[in-house]
Amino acid sequence: MTNAGKPGTPEHAADLTTGRHPGVQDAMQWLCFSHLSDQLRRFSKPFYDAGQNLIREVSADSAELTTALNALVTAKDHGVRAGIRSDQGKPGPVPRPATVVDPPATTADLPPFGPQTEHLPS
Repeated sequence: MTNAGKPGTPEHAADLTTGRHPGVQDAMQWLCFSHLSDQLRRFSKPFYDAGQNLIREVSADSAELTTALNALVTAKDHGVRAGIRSDQGKPGPVPRPATVVDPPATTADLPPFGPQTEHLPS
């Protein structure tokens, strides 16, 4: 484990969970917060930190570990929503940032979606 990337990034989560069960890897990806605005990161980061600590302390993958991480994902989702309600005084979307905080990979790097068809030249 080299801990590539900054905590909260997909790269950091992937490095942290290298060699771990796919359920552990997926849960940590859901806990990432680098794509969120600073306004929302403060509500999400504590759950990523808790997942990171759990993975470092529990070396054996198990159904219980995956369940614990998935519970953190659920708690994070609710925590972020509670933070939005607290900040705005009502539920609902937050204004989008003027710039993308952590842009996704190029479409060439993304896995295919839907039925695979060959694109023929026009």
